[in-house]
Amino acid sequence: MIPNGNGGFIGVSSETKPAAAGSGAKFTEIDTQTDYLYNGSAWINMGNISGTNIKEYGSIIRTGPWVAIASLSGGTTLGSGTCFAMTIRNASGNNLMSVGGVSGLSPFSGAGLLLFGGESYEARVSNINQVRLFAYTSGQFASFTALDT
Repeated sequence: MIPNGNGGFIGVSSETKPAAAGSGAKFTEIDTQTDYLYNGSAWINMGNISGTNIKEYGSIIRTGPWVAIASLSGGTTLGSGTCFAMTIRNASGNNLMSVGGVSGLSPFSGAGLLLFGGESYEARVSNINQVRLFAYTSGQFASFTALDT
């Protein structure tokens, strides 16, 4: 088994998949052409890969009004709705925001993925309400789009 340089691994089906992989890591079995995705606790079989390009797309684009993000510990949720991916954008000219999850993974000052003004972040989640934002300057706006099938 060898790292593929993108946070994932390439190996053969007889090898044990790494137990300490990061959530979202991919393992490709070169002998069976099967991809596995690590969800943070288990490797999930994503099926066989053919010689064609595989694109992930949705039939519904969800949006919502711009959300004023508070500087409250735990962050602000952007809304709710099913999805398989979403893009969050910190409006241009804004101060820093932190992106995090819910419960014990919520963002606060000094925790979460930093998102500078004008930057975007794509999250692979099943519902918009699984992402929260913390603003270093309360009241600044963020927006999102989410893809659903």
